[in-house]
Amino acid sequence: MFNYSVKASGPLFNSKGVTKKILEEALEETAEFAKNRIKNVTPVKTGALKSGWLTTVNRKSVTISNSVFYTPYVEKKVQMVGKTIPAIEFNLQQNMAKGINKLK
Repeated sequence: MFNYSVKASGPLFNSKGVTKKILEEALEETAEFAKNRIKNVTPVKTGALKSGWLTTVNRKSVTISNSVFYTPYVEKKVQMVGKTIPAIEFNLQQNMAKGINKLK
């Protein structure tokens, strides 16, 4: 099993109410973005690896996982997740900013 988490941390994320709703929406949007982005760079021979990507949204993080047994080996060679993490983190920041701007 291969897992990687992108976490939101800091005092802003410890409060409840409006911040919690903004964070939940941003994480949901980021999870969808992450899954699509990683699938697009996943090499395909049988399609098992590409179709195996899952995202899970927790309270403060998005977890990207794949249960295909050879995922860690392909990740080490191709870096499907490693190369997309900066874009995923940037997307989370943009989704948070978009949610905050809705309050104005």
